[in-house]
Amino acid sequence: MNKRIIGFVGKQGAGKDTCTDYLREKYGATIFKFSTPMKDCLERLNLPATRENLILFSKVTRETFGQDLYAKIMALDATNADDTLITINNIRRSGDISALKNMPEFTLIAIDAPARIRYGRILVRKEKEDENNMTWEQFEAYERAETESTIPEVMAQAVSTIDNSGTLEELRVRLDEIMNY
Repeated sequence: MNKRIIGFVGKQGAGKDTCTDYLREKYGATIFKFSTPMKDCLERLNLPATRENLILFSKVTRETFGQDLYAKIMALDATNADDTLITINNIRRSGDISALKNMPEFTLIAIDAPARIRYGRILVRKEKEDENNMTWEQFEAYERAETESTIPEVMAQAVSTIDNSGTLEELRVRLDEIMNY
């Protein structure tokens, strides 16, 4: 079986993790996240993995070592993995797909949902330390952050967009359709 690499792009709370988790559970996908190397470094520095710290760390390392730094890491990890299905999550910038888009195995999928739905999901999931009591105003401010402002440009490059404003079952059906393509 040929290797297949599916990258997910979408704004915070759109459902990227839900998609990759489903593909792992049903199809045995291996998950790589752009945030993992950043979180690893923050942990080694004994700094909390807050959204603010991740944004700052991403900005500083990309400015220092190149906008495609994490794309190169993801491409290398995906290439070296023995797995036949790999998902790459948290793609946010054009630089994030620079090393991936020319790989014949790579497909970019956009996940979208209205802001109010995404905000509600963030409050429930509490994925990052600073999401526990996030206000709508804080959510809107993060939507304007540099890391978020480039997402629509990358979403426009996707081969398919999944509207994730419906049920979990509807999302799974759409993912199954993509897997059978």
